[in-house]
Amino acid sequence: MSATHVLEKYEAMAAGYDRRWRRYHAETFGRAVHDIQSDRPLSILDAPCGTGELIRWLLPKVPKARIVGVDGSDAMLNIARQKWAGEPRVGFQHGLADALPFGEQTFDWVFCCSSLHYFRQPERMLAEFARVLKPTGRLFLLDWCRNPWHCRVLNWWKARHDPAHVRMYTTQELEQLLRDTGWSVPQVERFRVSWMRGLRLWEMMEAVATRSNGRKDSR
Repeated sequence: MSATHVLEKYEAMAAGYDRRWRRYHAETFGRAVHDIQSDRPLSILDAPCGTGELIRWLLPKVPKARIVGVDGSDAMLNIARQKWAGEPRVGFQHGLADALPFGEQTFDWVFCCSSLHYFRQPERMLAEFARVLKPTGRLFLLDWCRNPWHCRVLNWWKARHDPAHVRMYTTQELEQLLRDTGWSVPQVERFRVSWMRGLRLWEMMEAVATRSNGRKDSR
């Protein structure tokens, strides 16, 4: 990840982040929690967690879970901590997704939403997720999708005008990346969320992955 540029970007936008991305969060996080529902005391990692908005969708689905958010931006973490102050099921730590401050086999689920396109070495991040997941754990990965022509144009534009941006992936590229790094993923699904004027043109993709040698049941 071009960490310096990414952190500078999110430090600057933290104050208005939730307001600016409210609709996007509702449309993406609602999808993110679709496959998780449990009355068991699961351990869940959100990395990077930003302002902790995903937790708003997670807690009703997993009321006994312990949720930890990790982010490298102090400004984003400060907002997250204020938002969830007094909630004993939620905690936050400073750190990067490709260098997580946790021991091995700590979590039942890892959520990584809208961040893959910032990583220059996504293999390091995926290796860290594998390290901290329990053998039966699952990774939920959601990001922008480069399949349609207008999203290829967006990727081209952002690569030239946003120093934090690295690349958007196609569904085929994401499947290959996951396979090459030791993950098993049944299918990468595509969907669209609102873009300009509320038109659903912003292509997204999501995958639920497990370690190739792990049993696939952690709900």
